[in-house]
Amino acid sequence: MKKLLIIGILFLYSTNISSQINPKYSTVQVVAYWSKLEKQSYNISYEKLKIKNNDTISREIMKYEVDIKVIDSTNNSYTSEWFYKNFTIDTDYELVKKLTAISKDISVTIKTDELDTFIEVVNWE
Repeated sequence: MKKLLIIGILFLYSTNISSQINPKYSTVQVVAYWSKLEKQSYNISYEKLKIKNNDTISREIMKYEVDIKVIDSTNNSYTSEWFYKNFTIDTDYELVKKLTAISKDISVTIKTDELDTFIEVVNWE
């Protein structure tokens, strides 16, 4: 049976996901055991709110898709290709918009240990 890997924030592993205001009581780590050539696709969304005096003063939303394919698997490591696509962002910050624009349709090859702890980016240029 395949177990899913939940991805919280862009690009790296050992994911801690916070779903409540107090992260101390609301984080979880999920480890997936993959087979060689296994593929999964995920839709990811990230929302950031700034609140002042019980009013929302800013809101930033980012959504994208990632296709993950295990290209090599050993007893103690995985090498996987992550293809990021279909970015949409709703923000007032121009720098964030520009950084997102250069991230479109990018492929990143990542090596992790057997517990999905990040080791290295293989295709770093």
